Amino acid sequence: MARVLLKGSATPINIYELVGWQNTIEKKRLNAIEKYEKGFDFFMKGQFPEAEKLFREVIEKDQSDTLSNTYLSLTDYYEKNPPPADWQGIYTQRTK
Repeated sequence: MARVLLKGSATPINIYELVGWQNTIEKKRLNAIEKYEKGFDFFMKGQFPEAEKLFREVIEKDQSDTLSNTYLSLTDYYEKNPPPADWQGIYTQRTK
């Protein structure tokens, strides 16, 4: 879901979303998860147009996917305001 650097910490952590056992999740949802993961990989590499395409595909199937909507907004922001060259895609928590 995200890479987060908690306030007071020097090491970022990965945040995951638990969605259920793989054999209990609908195929449609599994496909959306796979597209989101690919989009997230592109996002983390700074390949925002590629990420945007995949997030849009997920949203076309499920407009209520808040995570894909959030990352779609972020890709739009970073396409207009490119991050620094050393950007690692990490969200830094500023408050506890």
